[in-house]
Amino acid sequence: MKSTLGAGLALLAWSWVAFPVEPAVLPLDGSWRVALDPQDQGLAGAWFADTLPGSAIMPLPGTTDQAGLGPPLDLATMSHPVAPPRVFWPSAPETERADEAGALVRPRLYLGRAWYQRDFNVPDAWQHRFVTLTLERVLWSSAAWIDGRPLGTSDSLVAPHE
Repeated sequence: MKSTLGAGLALLAWSWVAFPVEPAVLPLDGSWRVALDPQDQGLAGAWFADTLPGSAIMPLPGTTDQAGLGPPLDLATMSHPVAPPRVFWPSAPETERADEAGALVRPRLYLGRAWYQRDFNVPDAWQHRFVTLTLERVLWSSAAWIDGRPLGTSDSLVAPHE
């Protein structure tokens, strides 16, 4: 009995090495609904329970400024002043605008809560299986819901949120 069990365990271990099982993945990249929430109304308004109010469509992966969302970044909307470009680049033309001086400047900047939403179908074969949602490049914290039910939260600047 012991030799049979040992041979069975060895065969099972060999099969894991010889035939590794790739985890099933459901890509969620593509078009998402997004609603900016600068007044922090989404949680109290239960935005997670229905289609986002006043939502725009944007591609993910991507950023809100790439999608043209948020206020334009200019001298009037900057949250902190930027030193004149001539301090860092003496040959820059005389201007107050960093982009005109050759610096890279984001066209828009939004820092605050944003709600993202997408419809998708979970394969029938995944019923009763453990599934992980992974979010990358989240700015500080995230919370996730499916069909209005909370899944969990995460808080990190250096690691994917799961």
